[in-house]
Amino acid sequence: MSNISEKEIIVGTSSQFIRPYLYEQLKSKYNPQIGDVLYTKDAIIGTSFVVDKDFNEFIPSSGIVIIKPKNIDSHYLSFVLNSRICKSQSKRQSIGAVIKHFGFENVKNLKIPILQNSKQQKISELVRQSFVLRKQSKQLLENAKHKVEEMILN
Repeated sequence: MSNISEKEIIVGTSSQFIRPYLYEQLKSKYNPQIGDVLYTKDAIIGTSFVVDKDFNEFIPSSGIVIIKPKNIDSHYLSFVLNSRICKSQSKRQSIGAVIKHFGFENVKNLKIPILQNSKQQKISELVRQSFVLRKQSKQLLENAKHKVEEMILN
């Protein structure tokens, strides 16, 4: 669950991998699809991210719920799930002293403000633009680092 943030899925040293043959057996049932919303319900509760084309081949742990939005925009839903409104709901209803747990039924019962489709689309577009700009800024930073390294070496 620590690999999911509101902005990205992070593959790092803490990532756990399964054998390719096992992935092939499980992917039809457990591999999230592009546009699905991931929502953490254990340990770090209430973090949400929309699966995109850059990262869509994995099987999430049991502490992550895969939400397949119907009649609501995925990015809007993720944005709302990451908001203080939903985080406070999940915090109030979670159980566990050491490792917090937010039951599946509780996830299903979160109160989500539903706006008109046109307003959902506007919010969704702003969220998508922020992801594009974030990716561009990361690339610019990497380019700048390489140029500085080249200047130091020359």
